[in-house]
Amino acid sequence: NERIKLLPNFSGSENSLNWLKNLQQIGKSLKLSEQEIYELATIKLSQAFLYAFSPPIQPTNIDYLAKLLARKQGETEPVGKFVQDINRLCLKLDNKISEQDKLQYLRRGLRPQLQHYALSITSLQDFLTVMQRHEQIEKEVSNQQTSSRSSQQQRN
Repeated sequence: NERIKLLPNFSGSENSLNWLKNLQQIGKSLKLSEQEIYELATIKLSQAFLYAFSPPIQPTNIDYLAKLLARKQGETEPVGKFVQDINRLCLKLDNKISEQDKLQYLRRGLRPQLQHYALSITSLQDFLTVMQRHEQIEKEVSNQQTSSRSSQQQRN
């Protein structure tokens, strides 16, 4: 295994024929068989190939990304449900997605009247707490306006 580390990696910028000759010389000096040199060359080349040509985004990932970008919080949709849905879509897109990226998707889809409250929030837990608090305030204000309208109508 230590001998394998001595073999040069293929970066793609060097002449491939010279790299193979160099690999063969080093392999022979390490007393590797032709088969071992061949297998190691294949491994080293495939690593460089996979690095240079990473697999394309799967169509399902594109679908999840499209859903994330299109997802908007409904006018009467609770923040908790919206956060859960965005989180679920984020994890389907990338199970190692960062908290900051999740927050960006949340801010993007949040109802316009709540968006400015979310600008300085840096954690998902704070986002949920602050947005639920503002949502509760909105409900209370709406209820007060409704009750004051109905009491005015009763007086008239």
